[in-house]
Amino acid sequence: MAATVTPSGGGMRSRRHRELREFLMTRRARVSPAEAGLPDGGARRRTPGLRREEVAVLAGVGASWYQWLEQGRDITVSPQVLDAVARVLRLGDVERRHLYVLAGLNPPPRTAEYDPDHLCDGLKRVIDSWMPLPGHIMDAYWNTIGTTTRRP
Repeated sequence: MAATVTPSGGGMRSRRHRELREFLMTRRARVSPAEAGLPDGGARRRTPGLRREEVAVLAGVGASWYQWLEQGRDITVSPQVLDAVARVLRLGDVERRHLYVLAGLNPPPRTAEYDPDHLCDGLKRVIDSWMPLPGHIMDAYWNTIGTTTRRP
């Protein structure tokens, strides 16, 4: 589901667009062209980090469209495009979720902070004792981290 970003309207919306602009600009400045796989451009580069056009090309969107996103104009934003921008800007899970909120979309579900395949020996023994009955263990974010199904 896509969201429309509009600059006009209430103060809350314009504040969110200002925050989106600042967020995207600061994250662009953090990523060097070399980190993104681009030539660095030498010492003549006036922009710290990536240029808007470079982010647009790497994310697979139009340069004008990305500029409009950063300016908070009236455009439709899809989760796929936000994910592409987050990938180019090397955003972590928390920053990616924040980008969704600033763009007016529901953020994606949180990911587990640990390897879901790793269970301590005590939990493995508990699950094994439940066999052959069905059962599972969930973390604080409702991610299933262990089941009674056969493990390799």
